[in-house]
Amino acid sequence: MSDIFKLRVDVGTSHIELEGEGTLVHTIFSELREHGLGKLSSINPAKDSLQEEVLPEMQKDTSPDSGKKIPSASTLSTNLPNIRDVVIKNFPKTESEWILVYALYCSEQGTKIFTAEDIRQMYHDTSRYTESRNKNFATNIKKCVSDGFFTCVNDTDFVLSATGKDTASSILNRSAEEKTNAKKKKGGQAFAKASYQLIELNLGQKEREEMKKYFDSFFKLNNIEKALILANWLKIHANISEVNDHTIFSALKTVGHSTSFDIKSAIKNGKNKNNYFTTGDTPGFYKIHHIGEDHINELEAARG
Repeated sequence: MSDIFKLRVDVGTSHIELEGEGTLVHTIFSELREHGLGKLSSINPAKDSLQEEVLPEMQKDTSPDSGKKIPSASTLSTNLPNIRDVVIKNFPKTESEWILVYALYCSEQGTKIFTAEDIRQMYHDTSRYTESRNKNFATNIKKCVSDGFFTCVNDTDFVLSATGKDTASSILNRSAEEKTNAKKKKGGQAFAKASYQLIELNLGQKEREEMKKYFDSFFKLNNIEKALILANWLKIHANISEVNDHTIFSALKTVGHSTSFDIKSAIKNGKNKNNYFTTGDTPGFYKIHHIGEDHINELEAARG
C-alpha cells in the first residue's frame, strides 16, 4: 500500500492543502510551483464538468447590441405570416390591434426591445400610413401600455409582454376562426329558411295582385313592419285574424319579396319590443294589437 502524504502551502492569504499518494502530491506541488494554478487542469478531472455548470450563469453578452436584446423563450413560434398577407387579409380590426401586431414583428416575437418609431415605420412599410392614423398614434401606443401589452423600458423603448404576444398571436389566428363561425352562421340561416312551410292562404288571383300592390306601396319597411303590414292585410281581406312565421313566409312569397331574414324573430320582436302584436288564441300564433294598427296608419300616411 502506498504511503499517504500531506502537504500544506501558504501563499499570502491563500491556503492550499494536498493529501494523497506521495508521488501524486509531489507532482501537483511541482506543477503549482512552476506554473501556478493554470496547469493544474491537466490533472484535475472534475474541472471541465464544473466549468460547464458555472459558465452559463456567469457568461455575459459583451456585443455592441447587448443592451437591446431580451433572452429568447423556447416556446416562441417562428411561423409568422408575411406582414403583407396580414395587411391584405386585414386581420386586426382596430388601430391599437395593428400597433400590437406591428410590435410582434418589430420585436421579433418579443425577443427584442422596440421603439415607437419602429412601429411608425411599419405603417410606412405596409402602405397604411395616413395623417389620421398618425394623429392617434401616440394615444394607441398608450392604450397598449395601459392594457398591459407593452412594458416601458425608458421614455422611448418598449418590451412586448407575454400577454401582448399572446393577444397579437390570437389576432393573426383570427381568420380561421371567423371562417368557421361564418360557416356555422350560414348553416344556421339555411336551416331557418328550410324550417318555414309554404301554406295555402286561399287567395284568388285578384286578391294576390291587390296584396302585392298594397305591400309595394310602402317605402323601406323593416322586417317587423313587413310582418305587420302583411298580417294586417290578411286580417282585413282574407279573414286570417292570427298569423305565425309560416303565414308571413307564405305571404312574402306571394308578393314576391325576399324571405332571407328571421321571420319568427321579427314577429316576436314586434310583440315583445314594439307591442305591435299580442299572443293569439292558438299556441304559436299572434294577432295585431291596436298599437300595431296605429303604426300601420302612420306608415300609410307617410306614403304621401
